[in-house]
Amino acid sequence: MRRLWLILFVLLASPSCATPDNVQPPSIDIAGFRLESAVLLSQEFALDIKLGNPNDLAIPLTGLAFKLEVNGWPFPEGLSNNSVTVPRLAYANTQVTGTTNTLSLLRQIVTVGIKDKIDYRLFGTARVGRLG
Repeated sequence: MRRLWLILFVLLASPSCATPDNVQPPSIDIAGFRLESAVLLSQEFALDIKLGNPNDLAIPLTGLAFKLEVNGWPFPEGLSNNSVTVPRLAYANTQVTGTTNTLSLLRQIVTVGIKDKIDYRLFGTARVGRLG
């Protein structure tokens, strides 16, 4: 009888505190990129990020840390404490701020002048709130 109560308790409690299985990470694309401010040794950029959620549940993000690599060289990196919830099977946008130094900016200007395309990679970590 005691075992039956334990099984019943586990079955009833499981849906309320279970974490979703097979949660896939959101897709991340840069939707916009602009210079916000510049001084002699550093520049600040605003990046508009488009997040796509392929899951059947919303993903609440409470912060982001990122590094952007352009044409094989590090460029801006930054943090954001903006909270955004990416709805299930949908997209959401958020903005992050990144900084770089003048040497990195000059390297990018020279590289863009030589190449006929711009390759970029976005690396980052997202702080995720409570799922479900």
